[in-house]
Amino acid sequence: MEKKAFTLVEAARICNVTHMTLWRWVKKGKIKAHRTAGGHHRIVRDDLEEFLRRNGIPYSDTEYVPKKKILVVDSDQYFRKTLYKVLNTMNYDVVFAEDAFEAGELVTTFKPDIMMLDLDMPGVNGFKIAGRMRDNPITRGTKVICLMENVDEKARQQSREVGIEACLAKLEDKGNMFIEIQKHL
Repeated sequence: MEKKAFTLVEAARICNVTHMTLWRWVKKGKIKAHRTAGGHHRIVRDDLEEFLRRNGIPYSDTEYVPKKKILVVDSDQYFRKTLYKVLNTMNYDVVFAEDAFEAGELVTTFKPDIMMLDLDMPGVNGFKIAGRMRDNPITRGTKVICLMENVDEKARQQSREVGIEACLAKLEDKGNMFIEIQKHL
């Protein structure tokens, strides 16, 4: 189904400007925007396309597809940096959490499509986290890919039981990691 209205952030991406620039255009009346009941601005697709044509801004008339969101929960700073470089070049919106507390907050505010969770972090029971995510209607749709230093059949079995999409060895399964991400998006 074609998207009928855009947030200011989405419209700014389409126009290739910052959301503040788009906000100024709305305030000056250069582009029509409507307020939702919650007070947020939305720009109707036809109004956005008319604005783009009128101002000679190139656009595609295909449906706007926002970046897929990935939350990586890992305490290893080097691994996070390496993963960010690769995932960012693949055009994903990537956010990191260093611990389970930060991940709990981000999973509800950032609303990732996929959470990559290091099961070897100290004080973290990733299987419990994944199970709780499946039980919560807000986070149920987030796919979980677990990462471990060494993956054995017991870990794979336990991950399947709690609804984890894949359980991968951090160092050995780097190629499979990106295949699994694409597969579950």
